[in-house]
Amino acid sequence: MKKLLILLFSISMYFSYSQQMGFFYITDGNDDGDEVFNHVPVLDREYLKLGWSPDGHAIYTGLRFQNVTSPKGSEVLSAHIQFTASHDEIDTIYIRIEGELSPNAAPIASEVGSISLRNMTGMSQSWITQNWQFFTPGPDQRTSNLNEIIEEIINQDGWVSGNAMLFIFKPYPVNGESDTLMAMSYEYEMGEWYAPQLQVEYINWADVNEHSEFSKINIYPNPANDQIKICSKEFLAKDGILEIMNMNGKKILEKQFSAQTDDIELDVSSLQNGVYFCRLISENKSTTQKLIIQK
Repeated sequence: MKKLLILLFSISMYFSYSQQMGFFYITDGNDDGDEVFNHVPVLDREYLKLGWSPDGHAIYTGLRFQNVTSPKGSEVLSAHIQFTASHDEIDTIYIRIEGELSPNAAPIASEVGSISLRNMTGMSQSWITQNWQFFTPGPDQRTSNLNEIIEEIINQDGWVSGNAMLFIFKPYPVNGESDTLMAMSYEYEMGEWYAPQLQVEYINWADVNEHSEFSKINIYPNPANDQIKICSKEFLAKDGILEIMNMNGKKILEKQFSAQTDDIELDVSSLQNGVYFCRLISENKSTTQKLIIQK
């Protein structure tokens, strides 16, 4: 029982160190606004516009989040911005989301092009808005996954945990035609809790390396697609268990092994693409390494 408790504590501590969730808010009136391309942004309304202006011009919407605590080199698992609709809009609007390629984004200013003329990230993400209902912060008001955009931002020289990042939303035409549709969301002037919120789930691998024994296990190939070999002189010298867990700590595969000097082979062809953890357990010790499945 004592060994089991030690193992469970080790697993819980491992995931508490590795997988983290951050919630970031608009905290200033100069951190959200919208503008028609190369115009002066509107910063003092109680709502944001996303989509097209009544005369068919693209609206550039900017959102700046301060004190984003994802460290440089983190692996961003998922990231979304949650809006709260200020008006009903049942029609479909096609939006492209980009980030500002800056290690510490400046506030939005009352100057021409303060949103639309910023240097954009190479990564972008498409998002379709539809079925917006008044005063609703539901899944229809939640963006697609922005993890690749955020990783590009936080891997720049000069990025440190606590810096600011800015996202830019602009519509794109379908079948070569623009539109006059727009969706509306509350912004900071309506109150911080109604303004857009950034949610980021990430792994800080620097923390993981500090609190685990990664050097004691090797996996190859990694990334893998169907078969892996695990090598660990210390942990394979005695009977033990090999486990594969998903990002939530749920055990997906398990294999018991006897003391040996050869590598352990494991069929991982049943795993979907993604990030997993490979854990070796022997007596009252364990060691873990990241495994990437890429087919």
